[in-house]
Amino acid sequence: MAHRMSQEREREFEELRAFVDFYATHVHGVDPASPIHVSAAVQEITVKFGRSKALVGLRQAANDTIEATSNLPPEQVAQLDNSLRAQGVLTLSEVRHRYSTAYRRILRRGSIKTETEYYLVNGIVVHNTSSLTNAERQSLEQMLAAYESGG
Repeated sequence: MAHRMSQEREREFEELRAFVDFYATHVHGVDPASPIHVSAAVQEITVKFGRSKALVGLRQAANDTIEATSNLPPEQVAQLDNSLRAQGVLTLSEVRHRYSTAYRRILRRGSIKTETEYYLVNGIVVHNTSSLTNAERQSLEQMLAAYESGG
């Protein structure tokens, strides 16, 4: 008997599927009908192994996207976020917020050490108005200010 995923995991599956589909199509320029498009891989994994295994793959794809975009300037992140938002898809900044191991490491450490970390945190603060708690936003803003002031 197949196990059903929780509503939360189903929502995560659909959100990530839409995000990686958009990214593959609009950033990498892969034709959605192509057998190499990520949607084909997700469909194949879903059929062979189920949605739970496909969700694991989608999470990995999200992490790959985070890594691939880690050096994008803030203006490009904002443009991509706007395009994603216009299509009703999770923004890159939201995906970074949810899935980035680097982001979690910065939170644990409580400080920003590199320019790449600065842009990651800045993008999350600027573009994740609804998903940050007040305490998290305040902490991130303090880290940004400390980095900007050189300390």
